[in-house]
Amino acid sequence: MKVMVDRQYPIGVDRLYEILTSKAFYETRYEWGKVDNYRFGAFEDTPRGKLIQLIQPIEIRTDKLPSVARRFLPESADLLTEFLWTPTTQAGRYQAEYRFELGNVPMKISGVMILTGDDN
Repeated sequence: MKVMVDRQYPIGVDRLYEILTSKAFYETRYEWGKVDNYRFGAFEDTPRGKLIQLIQPIEIRTDKLPSVARRFLPESADLLTEFLWTPTTQAGRYQAEYRFELGNVPMKISGVMILTGDDN
């Protein structure tokens, strides 16, 4: 399945990239959501780009799932949110590979996020 989402922000693309690759952004975001049980798995420059990993233990509600599906899900698991910001050759353009995984649950969400300015 392919989903495309287009969003516009009232700031420049370079500033948006600075925000999205700032540790303070994630700390503030979780603080506003009153989430205090998270940790950074990584926040570093790697040979492939800037790697940001957030890990949050969550409870999995299985009460509304069929009993067959409940057997495959744990009561709790770590939710991994990962962004790998990779370099691009075009000025004013930023790209991140992202993925979300919930423990060993056999479902993963991944994709690519591209930031461009209005003139790109």
